[in-house]
Amino acid sequence: VYQPQIDLREMRVSGAEAALRWRHPEMGVLRPAQFLPVAEASGLIEPIGEWVVGSVCRQLSAWSRVGFPIARVAINLSPREFRQTELMQHIAAAATASGVNAGSLELELSEAMLMQDTAAVPVLRVLREAGFHIAVDDFGTAYSSLRHLRRLPVERLKIDRSVVSAAAESEDSATVCAAIVDVAHRLGMRALAQGVESEAQLALVRAFGCDEAQGFYFSPPVTAAEFESYRP
Repeated sequence: VYQPQIDLREMRVSGAEAALRWRHPEMGVLRPAQFLPVAEASGLIEPIGEWVVGSVCRQLSAWSRVGFPIARVAINLSPREFRQTELMQHIAAAATASGVNAGSLELELSEAMLMQDTAAVPVLRVLREAGFHIAVDDFGTAYSSLRHLRRLPVERLKIDRSVVSAAAESEDSATVCAAIVDVAHRLGMRALAQGVESEAQLALVRAFGCDEAQGFYFSPPVTAAEFESYRP
């Protein structure tokens, strides 16, 4: 499924984040938190990740053939996926097989993972040089070193939903959220607010200068067909 990302200056769809759902025959629709930890521990996350990348590339190709204007789809990479020695080859092969330009894909890695993995920088640089976009997911939860952050070839900081939620409840939290946006811009990155669920939260992140936002206020993750008809 795909969750729309909204450009807050023009109030238009600027991209999407691909989200995984498992339609279990007995338990219904399961969210990632219900099955990905097991997949990560068992090693199944790697074939699942390859399937996700392939599915997104095929969807981007289908949208391109019908002239649907989607600029970018974000895919979250787990720590185990990121440590694969053939990560870039797998992603590049999926894009090539579907005729998709690398610039149509954004690879997301959590802030916590990037802070712990000292070998991440050269891998990210290779991916960026190949044309893929890079984003830091769930930013604001792992106390990043600004010195480390500026070394990363990252184009977007995705502010964690907990930071956005807290910003609407206290002045101190709002100051933190505004500071994250300012840091992103000073480092030449775009700032995206995650988990925007109310008009009050939207007004705040717009006031802070956030470039983009996503969340249930706009739309939950939806099927590809539903995404095509979505308008903010």
